[in-house]
Amino acid sequence: MYVDAEKGTPVKITTDRYDDPTSGFAETWSPDSKWLTYAKLLENHQRAVFVYSIDSGKESQVTDGISDARYPVFDKGGKSLFFAVSTDVGLSAGWLDLSSFQHPVLRSVYAAGAQEGRTFAGGAAER
Repeated sequence: MYVDAEKGTPVKITTDRYDDPTSGFAETWSPDSKWLTYAKLLENHQRAVFVYSIDSGKESQVTDGISDARYPVFDKGGKSLFFAVSTDVGLSAGWLDLSSFQHPVLRSVYAAGAQEGRTFAGGAAER
């Protein structure tokens, strides 16, 4: 949720599919404040990276959801989106029972970029 400064009203962007007190959306703004990126849970209990356009009000999924992607951030120029991905998060995905504790999760850093002369936006590059 953010507050539209011109209208002075709150704008709901999205909700998470499941309640998970161990992690949140980890949302961050693009340098031009036209995009918001965050990670949210999918039906398979993995997180995917999304971007939300303030101008269009549309949400787009950036990562495929096969692996657990979190902590997205834009670079200073808004042309790249960096995020951490894990393919071994499965055993630690649950938080409600003790069987998910003490399983190490390794993450690698990935980037999604835009074509030259464009900025990263909505899962696709825009002018």
